[in-house]
Amino acid sequence: MEGEFRRGGLVGPIILIGLGVVFLLENLGFISVSIWEVVLRTWPILLIAWGVDLLIIRRTVEATLFTLILLLVIITGGFWIFGIQGDTFSQARIEQVSLRVGSATAYEIDLAPSLGLVRLISSDDSEYLAIGELGLSRGQSIEVATVEEGRSPSISVGTSGSWFWPSFSRDLVADGVRENEWRLRINPSLPATLGIDLGIGDMDLDLEEIMLDDLDVDMGVGRLVVFLPAEGVFDVKLSTAIGLIEVYVPRELALEIKLDTVLSVTDIDGFRREGNVYVSPAAQGSGRVAQLVITQAIGKVNIFLQ
Repeated sequence: MEGEFRRGGLVGPIILIGLGVVFLLENLGFISVSIWEVVLRTWPILLIAWGVDLLIIRRTVEATLFTLILLLVIITGGFWIFGIQGDTFSQARIEQVSLRVGSATAYEIDLAPSLGLVRLISSDDSEYLAIGELGLSRGQSIEVATVEEGRSPSISVGTSGSWFWPSFSRDLVADGVRENEWRLRINPSLPATLGIDLGIGDMDLDLEEIMLDDLDVDMGVGRLVVFLPAEGVFDVKLSTAIGLIEVYVPRELALEIKLDTVLSVTDIDGFRREGNVYVSPAAQGSGRVAQLVITQAIGKVNIFLQ
């Protein structure tokens, strides 16, 4: 019919343009916001906008402009309404988890939040191998499995029954932990094996003082920041589908880095490249070195020597 045409969806381009603008402003220092936190808390709004867009496959130019305006109103208005006022309806709470030292000579931690914020730091409490607070959203529960006996105790924490309200959560009442934020303090005196499986979110792993034995991180979409310890012969595997990976490497650490990326921008300064392997200054001529393997489909990888 004259005056009509077929076109692809509008939601995808709008989201890509919007994310690009936010990333640009964040990189330039004009704003300080975690775009991954925005995504994980407001994804239902994007689904609504997408559904509206799918209802109209064939339209006139005038109708396309009207739909574009409507989608912008839904997305921006929804972010404002639920982002600012959604906390009123959120019944979030905090659960505490812990693993005692006992007779341990090493320990293992496995975390599997479906989405959210993960923070690991060193602990000054010698009584525990791990202790922390988990911020849970409405309807969400955790499944904790602990083995405290023996020389290698372990704790495994996952989630079930999630109900995610699209909101920017304010700090909760206990220790300032926010909704969907997992904050764990771990023992720096014993070898640690750490595993984290996160769907969408933001990770900040400060392991500078940790006696690290093995670290395995698997994340779908988000931002991952890791501070490695200055000593040790350990294995680290970081895997993300889409996002940003930042690794801070102490200058005195003997480390080899192997990259397996597809559409990623890499920035690795201070390392000597040998084929697909990057060698730190301290590793040159060293017999035993730590290993870091990074796997990423789309995004950016930054390695900082400090």
